[in-house]
Formats: sequence, structure tokens, C-alpha cells
Amino acid sequence: MSGPVRPSRHKFVGSSACGGENQSLVVEEIALRGDSEILFVQSLQFSDQPNALVDSAVLDRRNLAPVSERRHLGQDTSASWQFRGLRVLGFTQQPGERRRSYDSKLREPAFPDVIISLLLRATPLLYAPAGKITFATFGFEEEEGKPPSLMLYTDTARVTGSKTVRLPNGTRLEAWVVGVGNAPDVVDYWVEKSTHELVGWSVPSQDCATNYLSVSP
Repeated sequence: MSGPVRPSRHKFVGSSACGGENQSLVVEEIALRGDSEILFVQSLQFSDQPNALVDSAVLDRRNLAPVSERRHLGQDTSASWQFRGLRVLGFTQQPGERRRSYDSKLREPAFPDVIISLLLRATPLLYAPAGKITFATFGFEEEEGKPPSLMLYTDTARVTGSKTVRLPNGTRLEAWVVGVGNAPDVVDYWVEKSTHELVGWSVPSQDCATNYLSVSP
């Protein structure tokens, strides 16, 4: 499914389409581990929050299948999972609570939801005429006092148009608009036509969308 994946580091600044002072910064890094694994790290930092949410996923280099994943927010909240085929083993830790173990199974092969941007870069078929891809992703949800819940989603990505994206430094790039998800929660990703690199995306909201734009060199 996937094309070549290369080491990279990208920064994106997010802001509300309605204005306001609160901003967010997303940093995505890709590193190759030996000949068989990819390390994908995403950090999300809000300007009004003291700690960044960091999500690290180790993936099989052949097909981007998950090997392990770890998330942490500050020093007191963390989670870690290992993947053995469809089986998921791990733990979560919340402030002031005992560590909760986790043992479950996916119904079908799926990707960590944090790597959607990587899937868009690594799937050339998506940009062929009438191209689209359908893939399963998973995420973990946890409510206070309850064990973590494994959520499985099926998403379709398709090119819905094109646009000129103006980056914060004034650079203008021609990009494909790739819609991911189902209405009314479709996230539009802006993928540079010549390189298939992600240059931004827009997250819908009932009030105002949050737009992220690349500030990488």
C-alpha cells in the first residue's frame, strides 16, 4: 500500500478561523529504525496549556502496521500499547489512579489514528484519477473511573479539489484537497501536488474551523 517513507520533521501552527489569541503547534517527526521499522512522533501543544500531548507510534516499514504506541501528557498521564497481530496489550495511567491494564482485540487490521497524515503522503494511488482509499483506524478513549475503550473507525480519503495554500511566510503552494471522514466531520487535508507533502489541514467545528498551516523550512 505504502510508497517510500523518508525521515522528516514538519511544524504546523493552528488557529481558529474566527480569530482569537489561542493557538496550537503540531510537530510531526519521522525516523527510520533499522531496516524494518518507522518511528512516527506527533506532539500537540496549545498556547494556554502547560504540557504537550505526545504520541509515538512504531510502525512496520513494509505496510505501516502498528508495532507499539505510547502517549503521554506531562508527567502524570501516560498510556502504552503493544500489538501482536490483532491483539492489543498495554496500560493507561491517570493522575492519582492506579495503572489500568488493557488486553483486547481489533476486529480487523487498522492503523493508529495519529498517522493519517502519513498515510496520505505514503499512498500514491490516492492521487491517480478518481483515486480514493478506504482504511480502518483506531483510537483509545477513557472516561474517569472506567477502563479504556478501543474505538475502531472506517474512513475514506478522496481528492475533492485543489487550492492555492498561502503559508505564514507568504509562500504559495498548489495543493490537492483531500477529504477524510464522513459528513459532517470531514477533515480537509492540503497536500502539495508536486511532492505529496502535507502543507496544512482544516478541522471542522460547530463554531469555527481550526486551520493548521506548515511553518517548516
